[in-house]
Amino acid sequence: MILAVDTSLGTAVAVVTLDGDVRAEAVSENHLGHAEVIGDLIQNALQAAGNPEITHVAAGMGPGPFTGLRIGIAAARAFALARGAQLVPLVSHDAIALAALDNGTTDTFIVYTANIMAILGLRALYFALAAMVHRFHYLKYALAVVLVF
Repeated sequence: MILAVDTSLGTAVAVVTLDGDVRAEAVSENHLGHAEVIGDLIQNALQAAGNPEITHVAAGMGPGPFTGLRIGIAAARAFALARGAQLVPLVSHDAIALAALDNGTTDTFIVYTANIMAILGLRALYFALAAMVHRFHYLKYALAVVLVF
């Protein structure tokens, strides 16, 4: 069985078979209370699934808020170490794409959250420059040079 832990949006825990059948899940929509609820969610999901032997722990790696991700990853890692289970990092984009494909979509889709400026932590600079981009003829080239170095 797999224990899946994701704190990229709210807090979610699920117990899943290796075939993908969800046996139990526990969710908290509170985006700020990850540390307060993660232990209870794991315990509740395991009890609802009949306390199965967990062989793998999937940890949601984001993207998402740093503190929330850190709590979920730490909980998943601690559980895996304590139970001797294999820890498997899972990028949230991959999970979203796989869910869409498993649900039979034939449409083209893109899983998108941020551009390179946001990834580098320059979100405020990006929005300031985006508002004035029409004034800078060579901005694209200058940013390309900055990002290369």
